[in-house]
Amino acid sequence: MLSDYQTCERIFEENGPFFHIFTTPPEKELLFINNEHYKEAMNILALAVTEAKAKELAYAIMSNHIHNIIAANKEQCIDCVDNLRKRLSGFVRRSGKKLPPIEINLVEIINLKQLRDEIAYVIRNPYASRVDVNPFSYQWCSGFLYFNDLLALLPSGTPARETSIVTRRTIKHERSQDMIPSLRIWENMIVPSSFVDYRLVMSFFDNARQFVWWTTRNVEAYIATAARLGEKGILTDEESYTVALTCTKNEFGVDSPKFLTVEQKKQLIRTLKYKYGLNNKQLSRCTSIPLPFINEMFPPILHP
Repeated sequence: MLSDYQTCERIFEENGPFFHIFTTPPEKELLFINNEHYKEAMNILALAVTEAKAKELAYAIMSNHIHNIIAANKEQCIDCVDNLRKRLSGFVRRSGKKLPPIEINLVEIINLKQLRDEIAYVIRNPYASRVDVNPFSYQWCSGFLYFNDLLALLPSGTPARETSIVTRRTIKHERSQDMIPSLRIWENMIVPSSFVDYRLVMSFFDNARQFVWWTTRNVEAYIATAARLGEKGILTDEESYTVALTCTKNEFGVDSPKFLTVEQKKQLIRTLKYKYGLNNKQLSRCTSIPLPFINEMFPPILHP
């Protein structure tokens, strides 16, 4: 009899390859600034994935970038990236933004642990960036789809083939009205549950509790994933405090930074700064080490 992990691993092997597709944020301007923009981004993502005949697993649409995890062979993945680039370029042009071509990055996912890490990273992204976001209810991220008994109560939309030609052309921004039969439309937006294979994602985790832990508590994996993607992980103050206590105990064998020597405090601050990316004020809050002491080690950048 297979263990839960072995079952998840078998499902992983049977449904790959997997890829994480994400865009590089523009330097000075937001891509999406209102609900209409976010709706269009949702449609762009859904069309790029389904027209490439790939499986959508997880996504997060942020104000200045998109994260997207798919199951696809390499040819389907390339088609998805090309379609995403074309459709995002069209959106930028229609919205009148003066931006350089959007850079799209691609990372292949090679094992089950990495897939779990990257799914959790994507779902956590809005929550890490905004204090007003619940990772399991944010409407522009797929986090609400998994292990959700209330999903059936949400609007399911109308099958795309039953909507008007004008509606479909409006969504696609082209004369072609073709959409795969499974897509459903609600208020001119493709419904996430009609293009995300959320049941497959659920099968990669032993249970709902593990999924929630992986998304909200697995700080080490979150930081490692951010580094792998070339991004900066953002920890909450609660997570920073937990990490500070863990490092203090593991590295120095004491329960609190207040018991450390001056040199040990400096070593702890360097670890928290370089490994976990904490800023000076976070470092002070989570260690109770005075901010002037930390500022001496890492002088703040003064903007004119």
